[in-house]
Amino acid sequence: MVQAFEAELKKYMAIETAIGLIAPVHCIGALSLETQPLKYSLKSEAGSWKAQFAKNLHRQGAEDLKVGHVLAEPLLRLSSSLECHLQRLAHSRLCWPRCST
Repeated sequence: MVQAFEAELKKYMAIETAIGLIAPVHCIGALSLETQPLKYSLKSEAGSWKAQFAKNLHRQGAEDLKVGHVLAEPLLRLSSSLECHLQRLAHSRLCWPRCST
C-alpha cells in the first residue's frame, strides 16, 4: 500500500513539474499568450488532487484499522482462553505423577 501511495504521489509531482516547465509566455507568430495564470490554476488543481488522494488514503487506512480491530478481538479472546487451558493442563501434569503413586 505504501508503494502505491508513493507511485501516485510521484505521478502528481511529475504533473506539477511538467506544469512548472511551461513557459510563462508562449509566442505564436505575432500572437503572445500569457500562460502564467493557467499554470497557477493547473498547479492548484494538482495540489487539490494530492490532498484528495491523501484524504482518501487516510480514510481507507482508518477503515482498515477498524476492520482489523474487529477481527483481532475474537482472536485475542481465543488466545487468552487457550492460554488458560494450557496453564490448567500444565498444572494437571504436575499433579498427575503424585496421584498415580
